[in-house]
Amino acid sequence: MYQFNRTTRLVLSNAEESLEVEELTVYFDIQKTLLGYPARGRIVVYNLSEENIQRITKRYTSVELYGGYVGNESLLFRGNITNYYKDQSGPTGMFVLIVKSSTSAWEESTFTRTYKAGTPPSTIINEVAASFKGVITGQIMTNPDWEPSLADVTVMGSSRRIMDQLARDYNFDWNIVEDEVIAVPRGQTLQDQPLYVIDSNHGLIGIPVITDLGVDFRILLNPAIMLGRQVELRGVQSVQLGQQGTDFRKVRNTADGVYKVMDIRQSGSKRDVDWYYDIVAWGTNSETRN
Repeated sequence: MYQFNRTTRLVLSNAEESLEVEELTVYFDIQKTLLGYPARGRIVVYNLSEENIQRITKRYTSVELYGGYVGNESLLFRGNITNYYKDQSGPTGMFVLIVKSSTSAWEESTFTRTYKAGTPPSTIINEVAASFKGVITGQIMTNPDWEPSLADVTVMGSSRRIMDQLARDYNFDWNIVEDEVIAVPRGQTLQDQPLYVIDSNHGLIGIPVITDLGVDFRILLNPAIMLGRQVELRGVQSVQLGQQGTDFRKVRNTADGVYKVMDIRQSGSKRDVDWYYDIVAWGTNSETRN
């Protein structure tokens, strides 16, 4: 598979109007994780007019970043502008946006409810997930074998902190991904996403690094790869060991296997060399071991 003709599009908006940036050079560096933290990063626009800078700083609070390839553009990030500044240090003017995903959902959502003894954990998790402001409930995967509380329990406080505690209690990963709350049991992957194969013909760049939990690797920017998705590395000829590689009880000599995407760093510009997804992936229950 060949990936040519890059495209990026930035949309800045409020409840009433929007500004679309497509022709100017846009550089982005966004970090996403499945471990209960907002996606965050920066978006740099080059040679933006002073008029549009004023529009952004005075009117707009929301941002959407699209990217991919001509004829196959997808949403890369949706969130809020938390800060901004002008950088004149280079040969061209740069306007830098500091962004974070689903700000009100993370910072303002609360939950209070008392549950009777024997309430299934899945009920509590789904209801807390539905309490986040301004977002929707996506795929919430639970395990019917999770044991309920033996006594009445009152769940109260920040929705984010409650989900963090539930994730620790029942061993699942969760996050708000492009305004959807998702939860995936540890070692499992999203059920609505098919296995995605990655090899040298499907975007793999450089040499993967084997870690104690799985593998870190780089691919060409690919919006099809999302947090919680199951991916398979195949036909990898060379690997490196991470810093903890010497502590492995059994050192793997290949990165081939099935993994769950836990972290994604999206970075690049359609006019620069960078155009990458740097991925941290953990082994799944079906991981191929060597």
